Amino acid sequence: MTENMQRLRQAWGKVEEWLTQNAPGTLGSLRPAATHEEIDQTEHVIGVRVPAVLRQWYRLHDGQEEGYAPDFFPGEFWWFPLEKLREQYLIHTQEWEREVGALPFAADSPDDYAFGLYVEAATASVGTWGVETGHEPLCDEPWPLQDWVSALADALEHGRPVVRPDGTVEAGRPSVDLDGCLTWFK
Repeated sequence: MTENMQRLRQAWGKVEEWLTQNAPGTLGSLRPAATHEEIDQTEHVIGVRVPAVLRQWYRLHDGQEEGYAPDFFPGEFWWFPLEKLREQYLIHTQEWEREVGALPFAADSPDDYAFGLYVEAATASVGTWGVETGHEPLCDEPWPLQDWVSALADALEHGRPVVRPDGTVEAGRPSVDLDGCLTWFK
């Protein structure tokens, strides 16, 4: 296992620990791990190699169940199962004619995909996508997925907004609603 994959697993362990103690509703929304075969099938369908660190993340959980509020990630995003990642990738590249290699993994809603997060296949860096805005990095320098998950874990652990590598503070602090689900208050 590479250092980046170890960093992802360690950071994700902190996220799950926080969810276990504070947001069991959100923890319960996480799907079982994707299999190697399911990830291979995703690569076959989209024609792009999934970065090792993203592959590792989906080997922990295959996104979230549908029907949960899109508040899991900062910016109030819902985590796609691989099936939705494939579906959205094909929409982005074929219907919207967007660049190849930006793998959408989250959206602002399980029902309406207007805005979300992606991982760049070549660099494993996180960015945003939008119907109107296209694909944009989250900050001026690359922000690898394992570092983004580490920033998420730190924000949860310390009850503060996520801080980007360039020092930009994202809007929203982690909180828990009455159903035991993680939400991000602005």
